[in-house]
Amino acid sequence: MFLMERRKEFDHVAQRVVHVLLVSFSDFTPFESNRATENSQKEFHGILKSILENLYEASDLDLPMVTDEAYEWWQCNNTKAELNKIYQTIFKNISDYYRLIYLAGLKGEISNETLTIDLDSLKDHKTKPKVCHLNVLKKVGIESELSGKKLVLTYPANSEILSAWKLLSEVCDDFLRSENHNRYDVSLFHFACGMYCNDERYWLRNIEKICGLEEGLLFAAEEKYLQKGYVKSVAGTMNNNEITLRYSFMNDISGFSISYQPRKAEQVFFSVQNTVGMKAMLEDFKQLPESIQTYFVNACRRCNDCMGCTKGGKSKAFTVRANYGGEELKLCPQFPMAHWFEWSAKRTEDIMLLNDLQTQYAR
Repeated sequence: MFLMERRKEFDHVAQRVVHVLLVSFSDFTPFESNRATENSQKEFHGILKSILENLYEASDLDLPMVTDEAYEWWQCNNTKAELNKIYQTIFKNISDYYRLIYLAGLKGEISNETLTIDLDSLKDHKTKPKVCHLNVLKKVGIESELSGKKLVLTYPANSEILSAWKLLSEVCDDFLRSENHNRYDVSLFHFACGMYCNDERYWLRNIEKICGLEEGLLFAAEEKYLQKGYVKSVAGTMNNNEITLRYSFMNDISGFSISYQPRKAEQVFFSVQNTVGMKAMLEDFKQLPESIQTYFVNACRRCNDCMGCTKGGKSKAFTVRANYGGEELKLCPQFPMAHWFEWSAKRTEDIMLLNDLQTQYAR
């Protein structure tokens, strides 16, 4: 049974992946339109939630039932080649399914209480209905029939949800165009999460809940970043290679992001967008605010004279000497830790200051 909680272990890998979609599933907010009633939108929203809950428990869609395994934060996908194939199979099977039902709404036509889509139209998008897709629909009461070159869909319990289905596809497509995305990645993610209203701020509340954070903490961080002129970007991605969500704030140089990566053992993490300007900051260590000095002492490895930064002796060593609390340290500026699994109001202030200094030292 799905619970809105942070999990490190799952019954199987597929459940780990579906978890990101359930955590990201939207609160119901109707789209004002004469194309579909609020009640029908709410009912279809509930159907989409049931589909995800069924996938979480039963792993339909021919998802591989493989014992749960994930990557540590430092591991690249190719470090576990066989596991990478498993994740890619899961991502592909899920995205293929949602591409089908998203396009059914977008390209299909409603007539006589049926939603009908031409199979050639699906073929143009490298999509076709599979038995496993239709079985998932049947579990939530959506009947299907392949008739010649057409897929005919019905919902006997209430045919009005077909209009709500079509509306959601169109709303997600409009969002795709308004944000100048050139792929279906974002639209598929929004559709799977039942987002009639393209306001993803509910996701901050869900992350606060599963991470046990103080209520309103991430909303306060968002407000501070926006007040400082940072640009917000929310990117839910669903394709054959990943199903992820990133909520970020950027200026011209760097910023802050909250990410959910199902491949990782710790799926939710908070991070600085990049390390631009950090080497220059380290070289000016004495002049840095105490909180930023503490950050670098904790974030940087101690130099062990590996000489990897010198490119075989061709370059000067990057090592920076610093005095912290009366102790002489040799800090390596390569790959400083720039992400965390927990968050606090104090860390918000520290990372905003770090971002400001990145802007200053990068110029």
